[in-house]
Amino acid sequence: MTEEMQRPPETDTESAQRIHEHVPKGKGRPAGGAESPMDAESLKREIAITRSALGETVDALAAKADIRGRAKERATAKRRALRARSAQLKDQTGQNARLRRKEIAAAGAGTVAVSAAAWILARRRTHRH
Repeated sequence: MTEEMQRPPETDTESAQRIHEHVPKGKGRPAGGAESPMDAESLKREIAITRSALGETVDALAAKADIRGRAKERATAKRRALRARSAQLKDQTGQNARLRRKEIAAAGAGTVAVSAAAWILARRRTHRH
């Protein structure tokens, strides 16, 4: 095992101190290496922000790696879309059927009217002669 793997986990303060030790003097550290309370607090905030961002990244990677879950989500989305399209087509079919019935009724009425007119004309012709 490496030395890092054998070491117990660090606390926030230990982690901040270790990071702070690697910052050269004059670059965020007061002269003489003294640590001000403001620097420690800002470093703790920075660590908390970094941990939060890392947690979000891990969650995003876990979601991408969940192939089965992503496939289920896609299937559910497609199923919803198909149901919506099916309902839409069903409504259109019902509307078309109602329109078709009206067209058939109008055509039937027209056929009856033409037939009646033809019968009347034929009858007049036969009674005139």
